[in-house]
Amino acid sequence: MRSLERALRRKVEIIEFASSLEGFVANLVKPASVEGITPSGENGLSVKVDGKNKGLAIGSKGWKINASRELLKRHYNVSEFKIM
Repeated sequence: MRSLERALRRKVEIIEFASSLEGFVANLVKPASVEGITPSGENGLSVKVDGKNKGLAIGSKGWKINASRELLKRHYNVSEFKIM
């Protein structure tokens, strides 16, 4: 993976796909553990994670939550994603 990062000159993160929405969300917020997933609105999700690991789920400057929103929109038609 490091050779790929050097070739692309970008940080690369690999996220395991899951056929269920719950499994995919759990993979997105790793290493934080999911305590609960609740639908919000028509196409939204709220995910409760352990308070100690909330920063890991959001990522530095919000990059991880923004990438998660894009992937959820692309694969599961989820337009709103919140971490609580």
